Amino acid sequence: MTQLPILRITWADSLYAPDLQARISALLDEDDHLEAIITRRFDRIVKDGQFKTSFDLRGCQKLVSGSSGVEITDCRRPLLSCCSQEDHLYIRHITPGFCSDQTSLIMLHRDIVIVLPETSEDHRSTLKLEVEAQVFIAKPRSSHERLHLTELLKQIAQHASGLISYANKDGIVLRDASDILPEQSLTLVP
Repeated sequence: MTQLPILRITWADSLYAPDLQARISALLDEDDHLEAIITRRFDRIVKDGQFKTSFDLRGCQKLVSGSSGVEITDCRRPLLSCCSQEDHLYIRHITPGFCSDQTSLIMLHRDIVIVLPETSEDHRSTLKLEVEAQVFIAKPRSSHERLHLTELLKQIAQHASGLISYANKDGIVLRDASDILPEQSLTLVP
């Protein structure tokens, strides 16, 4: 097996506001082939070399599973047009881009958000994936949740297996710099 990319976990109090959480859960429950709702981040250099980050959070594309694996498809209508940027609570933790004219995919699932470089070529580069990708997961709210966090993350990997395989077909390693995980890293395999 090839070496898996190591992605840093950013722990958020909550990933989404309650209405957006309910909408994402409903969409995933309605469609067995839906793996993630896709939004985007755009980084651009504006005057005086300053970076400007903007988002398209309408959910105009989705990651779906099929007989040939997972693929991105366009939606007939935006899936999240009823929600505002303030409903996307993970956004305050996204780090700025690294270069001008960079676009990132923000892949939304019920219990995990993964920010990836836009092109599939960038996913094949372990170094580029490790530098540019971000993983957001909600912090455990109780000592019971924290005690069973490894099992919970493995369940998330099972439910979001298409999303994880899109990031890297062999899986990813989550690295925890916040000492919330029982171990410093955890491998998630689709």
